[in-house]
Amino acid sequence: MDYLSMLDRRVVVPDSPVADRVIRGAKIDLDAHRVVALVVSEEGQRRWEVPIADLQSLGGDSPSVPSGELLRPVKYEGGRIVLGRHGGVIGASVVSTEAKRKGRIVDLWFSPGTGRVTRYDVSRGWLRDRFTGARVLDPEQVVSAFLDRFVIEGPLCARASA
Repeated sequence: MDYLSMLDRRVVVPDSPVADRVIRGAKIDLDAHRVVALVVSEEGQRRWEVPIADLQSLGGDSPSVPSGELLRPVKYEGGRIVLGRHGGVIGASVVSTEAKRKGRIVDLWFSPGTGRVTRYDVSRGWLRDRFTGARVLDPEQVVSAFLDRFVIEGPLCARASA
């Protein structure tokens, strides 16, 4: 499942009077390349985190949480918080160990069951992507990861066409 497609999806919490909780972001462990939790909130209200393991039907139209007790206030330890479409990992520079710029991360894909990141989509600029295709970064290639920069070894792979 890709990160960008799940943003702004409604989350069903059966025993909660609040019906309009939506996914606003994720908590990501950059060292383990794993989505630890999703960040949900009401419009203009506080944010909660839901561990990936507690979500049901994440790949469906409306993911659900079995109980409102599983919603916890967001804690900023145990991972980096990434909110929205622009910020944190999305938009981070990808550079080689030789300090050559390779592109920017535009999306990340993860396993809904485990939260393990399976790939990062990398853009090298719209014109270059248009003529030579977008690229994919395997998490195994990452030497070090920060919210604004990923240092990698080896070349980026061509993205398989859908």
